[in-house]
Amino acid sequence: MADADELQQLAKLVEVNRGRMSRLSEQITMLEKAAAEHGQVLMALKGLEAGPDAKTMVPLGAGVQLVVERSPGSGVVIDLGSGIQAERPLEEAIPMVEKRLEDIEMLLSTLNEQFDSSEESVKEIVDRFNALLSELQVEAASEEAAEAGPGSGTTEPTKRRRRSIGGDLTLDD
Repeated sequence: MADADELQQLAKLVEVNRGRMSRLSEQITMLEKAAAEHGQVLMALKGLEAGPDAKTMVPLGAGVQLVVERSPGSGVVIDLGSGIQAERPLEEAIPMVEKRLEDIEMLLSTLNEQFDSSEESVKEIVDRFNALLSELQVEAASEEAAEAGPGSGTTEPTKRRRRSIGGDLTLDD
């Protein structure tokens, strides 16, 4: 039964690709959240750049914010990678965050392409699976018809004996 084995292989391929799509979907969701966060940070940094003498509110949590007066030359502390953080002037921090956002969006684009490719692959495999399954069903139906024999549909029905109301045999029997 090579066809049954092929059906099993196709089913396994579908499951593998669906698992891959699930993992890609999780990564895409995480990256979309990171992109949104970077976008908010970028807007905040550009707002700071526009008004250096303005007071800034830093959220502490639970709806509490700390009002901070910034000095004209103050910068922001930014993560440089591997847990290393350093203070950078706004003029340097903004391009760094913009670059990170571009990188995230490029990665998102790549992952979305991979997701779409996997989805298309699953559709093709499912189509092949369904076509093979249809072929197997047609073959099985033709085999059943062949086993039944060519004259099997022409047998005479058996005569039923009629009985009277009391259960006795009638004259026709």
